[in-house]
Amino acid sequence: MKSRIRFFVSVGVFCFLFVSAGNSFAQNFKVGYVNISKIFYSYYKTQKEMKQWQSDQIAQEDKITDLQKDIKTLQDAYNKQKNMLKPADVQKRKAEINKKTDALINFENQANQTLTKEKDDMITSLITDIKAEIKDFAQKGKYDLILDSQAIEYSSGDDLTNQVISALNKGKS
Repeated sequence: MKSRIRFFVSVGVFCFLFVSAGNSFAQNFKVGYVNISKIFYSYYKTQKEMKQWQSDQIAQEDKITDLQKDIKTLQDAYNKQKNMLKPADVQKRKAEINKKTDALINFENQANQTLTKEKDDMITSLITDIKAEIKDFAQKGKYDLILDSQAIEYSSGDDLTNQVISALNKGKS
């Protein structure tokens, strides 16, 4: 019986010491949070690179539209003349239309792959810049932890979003 009492007293003292140490640790633990989505879209490089990517996308769409017009012109001309053409000429025109259609499909696929890769690379590069700035901000401000605000329900920590945006846009050229 005495050994049980000693055990429970020991456990109680241990718990008390653990909680006391935990509270002093928590008081020295500095936490902040950021809205990474807001930072991403407020970063001047994001806006600049998205404009460039969109102009590349429009250029690709214009090329696709031109190729589609060429195919439509060939198709319309063929449809008007197909009853007057020799069978060999019919096959020749159909082959030409099919060749242009295949080229259009290949161009569209290649353009989509290129644009997707460019966008993925751009996003990766921008996120790397943002994470580096957050890390630098955490070290300068002596933060132990900085979380994405979208991953937490509530925080009594500091909202550092606008400060990180200002730091990123400070080097704006």
